[in-house]
Amino acid sequence: MTSPLPRWPHIPGRTDQPDYAWLTAISDDSATRVRLAVSLIQNDFHWEAHELLEPVWHALPPQSASRDMIRAVIQLANALLKIEMRRPSAAARLLDEVVVILRGIRAFKADACCGLDPATLLIKVEAAAAEMKAGRPAPASDLKAWCAAQALTAFDVAPSHNMKKNA
Repeated sequence: MTSPLPRWPHIPGRTDQPDYAWLTAISDDSATRVRLAVSLIQNDFHWEAHELLEPVWHALPPQSASRDMIRAVIQLANALLKIEMRRPSAAARLLDEVVVILRGIRAFKADACCGLDPATLLIKVEAAAAEMKAGRPAPASDLKAWCAAQALTAFDVAPSHNMKKNA
């Protein structure tokens, strides 16, 4: 059975490699990947969350709220990783990108966005981006709190979208 979390978070430039054994043992089911990814973000496994969501994003229909929501969460994970890597300019740019994505889908209810809440995330990301622009650290705890709330509500909007493992 796979551990709920990797043995260590991969941080480029600080760790040699990710926990590939953990990554390859994850289910191909997109609902499982979405729920696990938001839990990973909450627990500072940002690189791993991105890796889990990438195939989900590719499998979703183009120009759909669900695909845009997954893209927003991927970029959120990237922004938090950049904060961890002490690259505030890159993190701020990624948070701005998340804001743009979420503004495009904020009118959609969570059921159109893989069970994730875009409106609340938009508020939290806008606040984090404003803090970074003011030269203060982004309130990562607020972003992680959103992830904690989403980990139980995330679901797959298209259950037939199961991923093939990239070997």
